Amino acid sequence: MNKVYILIIFLFASVSTHAQDTLAISSKDTISIINAAYYYKGEKINRRQLKEMLSYCGECTVLLTKSANNEIISSTLGAAGAFCIGYPIGYALAGANDPPWIMAGAGFGLILSAIPFEIKRVKKLREAVLMYNKIVLNNTK
Repeated sequence: MNKVYILIIFLFASVSTHAQDTLAISSKDTISIINAAYYYKGEKINRRQLKEMLSYCGECTVLLTKSANNEIISSTLGAAGAFCIGYPIGYALAGANDPPWIMAGAGFGLILSAIPFEIKRVKKLREAVLMYNKIVLNNTK
């Protein structure tokens, strides 16, 4: 019975909160988002390069900062939740008689509370990229 609980908790803990997002615009000077990866002129760029590109637009920088703040909160809650889930599982696998399953439940709650912040992070980042693309497309016309 305990193995079933451990398996269920492990499955819930392993669910990724990163959204699959696709945004493709036809201009070569715009940024595309494909499966949470950023592309500029057909080449993959990292987050630092993305931040540099978006920093030229003041409104994009505000959205990027909000995205970063939500990332800090979601990562912190997710890491704390993962620890709270992993500790009782390790305790149970070590052969303990009564692992602290309440702690695992609290960890599950922490991970659930991190999901809205992750959704907001992705939304703000997408808004910043859309705003950048809109500015680029308006300047190229």
